[in-house]
Amino acid sequence: MEHEHRIARRTFVRRAALAVGLSAVSVAGFAATSQPVSAAGPLATPTNIVISGVTAHSFRINIGGSTVKKYDIFGNGLRLVTAAPASSSVAFEVGYLTPNTTYSVRVQENPGTGRISALSRAVSVKTAVAPTIAPVTNLRLISAQGTSATIAWDATTTPGSIFYEIELNGVANTSTNLTTHVVSEILGYPNPIAGTGVKPGVINRIGVYASNGFGDRSVVTEISFLAPPA
Repeated sequence: MEHEHRIARRTFVRRAALAVGLSAVSVAGFAATSQPVSAAGPLATPTNIVISGVTAHSFRINIGGSTVKKYDIFGNGLRLVTAAPASSSVAFEVGYLTPNTTYSVRVQENPGTGRISALSRAVSVKTAVAPTIAPVTNLRLISAQGTSATIAWDATTTPGSIFYEIELNGVANTSTNLTTHVVSEILGYPNPIAGTGVKPGVINRIGVYASNGFGDRSVVTEISFLAPPA
């Protein structure tokens, strides 16, 4: 009888072990088949890089050889911009460049999914020399009273989008796209910065120069005047 009990116990242990083993195989098989499998291959390296429309501060770029249509554009190893042109036939503008500078331009596909392509071959481009901005002329004092003065000048002859920077006694004061302006205290938050306006009873110096907004500017045109005593 004892011999039969030992056989029964061994049989039960074997069956239990087999059941556990089958269960583990089943769980492992389910886990393996439930993991997402990506069939996506490597991203295509951008090709057919064509640069056109070069100015002192920008160029236009066409990018081919890809279907993702989202790229990082590098110049001399620094990322200049992330571009998403509608297609490889649409030129994308890269701006805020330094004039008269050679850039080694490379492109990388980056759809924002964590995968990126290899960098494209380098394409060299040199930006144009900075444009010459003509100075303002006929800078004149219209009136002066207290800590402010009204000035006027003739606009620069340089075409395009131009604005004017005004300095008072060597300190940057304000900017405007008008050719008549009141120069007074520098506006600060929450109050004006005291002592930056016209100084009564002494000679004041006002300078005006034209700028295109890209760092290109004319020479400064200046006038000096004696402000009335307070």
